Amino acid sequence: MKQAYKIKRALVSVTDKTNLAEFAKGLSELGCQLIATDGTNAHLKKYDIKTIDLADFSDSPALFSGRIKSLTFKVQSAILYDRFNPQHQQEAKEHQISTIDCVICNFYDFQKALNQQKQANADDNLASIIEHIDIGGPNMVRAAAKNFKSVLVITDPDDYQIILKELTENEGAISYNTRLLMMKKAFRLIYQYDQLIFEGLTRKEIKYGENSHQQAYYVPFADDYLENLSQNQISYNNYLDVNAALELLYDIDLSLGKGGLGNADKMIINQCAVVIKHNNPCGLASAKDLAQALKLALDGDKMSAFGSVVGVSGVVDMEIVNSLKGIFIEVIVAFDYEKEALTMLKKLKRKLKIIKVTPPSKSSNNPWQRRSIENATLLQSKDVGTYKDYQAVTKKKFTNDLLGLAKFAMLAVKSLKSNAVAIARYHQGAYQLISTGSGQTNRLDAVRLLAIPRALDNFKQLDWDKCVLASDAFFPFADSIESLAQHKLKHIVQPGGSIRDKEVINACDEHDIAMILTNRRHFKH
Repeated sequence: MKQAYKIKRALVSVTDKTNLAEFAKGLSELGCQLIATDGTNAHLKKYDIKTIDLADFSDSPALFSGRIKSLTFKVQSAILYDRFNPQHQQEAKEHQISTIDCVICNFYDFQKALNQQKQANADDNLASIIEHIDIGGPNMVRAAAKNFKSVLVITDPDDYQIILKELTENEGAISYNTRLLMMKKAFRLIYQYDQLIFEGLTRKEIKYGENSHQQAYYVPFADDYLENLSQNQISYNNYLDVNAALELLYDIDLSLGKGGLGNADKMIINQCAVVIKHNNPCGLASAKDLAQALKLALDGDKMSAFGSVVGVSGVVDMEIVNSLKGIFIEVIVAFDYEKEALTMLKKLKRKLKIIKVTPPSKSSNNPWQRRSIENATLLQSKDVGTYKDYQAVTKKKFTNDLLGLAKFAMLAVKSLKSNAVAIARYHQGAYQLISTGSGQTNRLDAVRLLAIPRALDNFKQLDWDKCVLASDAFFPFADSIESLAQHKLKHIVQPGGSIRDKEVINACDEHDIAMILTNRRHFKH
């Protein structure tokens, strides 16, 4: 199966005819018979290259304005049957199936059609766009790619010269490794083409991207679960911040709403509010009452809350609306709105973007996160949960009423850009984020230059015994502990895993600080 395979017959059907004539001529000189669709056939005949019309090969005419050309029994069978399978060989003999050993194909230029119709109002020209969706091409390419053991598939004109060189050097045969490489490129083309069609038909234009010179679109993957109840357009950055808010709300509900740790299990802290700024939480609180949670979240960092995105885990009522008076926020996102509250929000804040969210169904949830880099995509499973286990490692221990707060603090810090720390407190029967330090190139600066000064600036008086500092990754040195000890902070939760963990634990013991290791890092690059 992995030996070189001789190319005796090739089907050619391309929109992009770059360098095609030279390649086709080389194939012919190697004794390869060429079958071509109408447009490709006409192009090759200009260069006196002998071809067989696809309709003659398939004994089927092109129908329906060219929609049916290659979707025939003879063509598909010639591509798909496995030359190394005895049963396939017997069936091909019984039904007089010929072989197509190579498919050379690229697709209708759907992007060009999109660009043209965008200028002429795409909404009124859907029929024209639809006609530029290639059916036969992707079908042939998918079939040839699946059967790559027997068929060479070529989708990129830049590969013509390399392929022709190998065929020439091997008397018209192509290696298994080359067929495998071309197969992967073929599936990449299909993936990109289908993605282009889906995005072209479903995308909603955004005024601009992260910056005013960047073009942007919003493309919902399933039924759009974000409903804009205002007349104000949601920006690219708004969408990013709304997503950050929802991820944190879901995380809080999953982790705290189903029971915390120790005596925290008995505390019904299942209402949550989050304030997002530049994709980071600058305010977060969980309480028994939604209005209280929102007040505490906004009070966590009043300066940063200006121009923020606010998310709440329940229904917005008049109490929530009244608590937002005099505060400038760009977006509010909630699971629902009482009628009177929605009317008042629109009246009081005419520029406010009001979003109602319907949580996606389980079937549409994707366990993978994708991130694009230049010419590649990175995939990773989602960072679910906060800890592997909670391990008390210091002489001083957490009291039961602070174990739930430790988990809350870790939920907050896992939403921040690394290096990150977060300080939370137990206050008025609720959990409240009071300070963060994030996006730093070292953890010590996150502690001493950001988190501690911000906490002191936001709250002139603090009961440090009721506070917990969480770190998204281990403390590499004891210097952060020394800095925290100067401010009487007595409770730390962190993943651990440093070669100097013992040094850090000893520093905590020296300063009578309780520390828990979670054995799970939450680094967010």
